[in-house]
Amino acid sequence: MRFPPDVQKRLAKEYRFAATKMREESDPFRKVFFFSALFTELSRNLNWYWNRDLVLLHWVLQATHSSLTQRAQPTSAALNMASFGVLLERLTDVAEGLAEYMERGGEAGNLHELIGRIAEIGYLSTPHGSYVIEKGLVKPDSI
Repeated sequence: MRFPPDVQKRLAKEYRFAATKMREESDPFRKVFFFSALFTELSRNLNWYWNRDLVLLHWVLQATHSSLTQRAQPTSAALNMASFGVLLERLTDVAEGLAEYMERGGEAGNLHELIGRIAEIGYLSTPHGSYVIEKGLVKPDSI
């Protein structure tokens, strides 16, 4: 998918910065904080360039961020925090994939595959997702 050059350049720059910061972070709260840059930068760009695929990406990023934020709360302590750490690492991988996708002007990889991986991570960070992990139906490190 092609974007106007200025949109592509801004998204590539911000996505690379966020992905790099996520990779450097060990604190899960800070990792999720840097992840939030992915959908907030899209919000800015959607104010003047409308694209249905970018809206879908924004929606999934924002919903995943919400799930991760809830999962990181102390009330979620009963959930498997080891699997949460693995989910955050897979999320960092996807953020790097999005950065590469934007850096190559929408030519590298499949955006819908990346969106699907983000949605999967968001779902697995919910209580039911944690249950599915505990049952062994999904292995977070295989996402």
